[in-house]
Amino acid sequence: CLQRIFVFFFGILRALLCCSAFLKAARLCALRSESRHEIRDIKQESAKLRKMRHSSGGLRLRK
Repeated sequence: CLQRIFVFFFGILRALLCCSAFLKAARLCALRSESRHEIRDIKQESAKLRKMRHSSGGLRLRK
């Protein structure tokens, strides 16, 4: 029973990550037509998000 709950939970997590990645890609495509400076800012933001996700993932694994 517990295993089924874990599989369901990870499925939701994976779906959320896929959705966020899709939205990020759509935003990058939309901004590609604008100035390159903003794209650089978005790349920095995505790097920050990646670091945050790694730290939160580590905390989640420790629990």
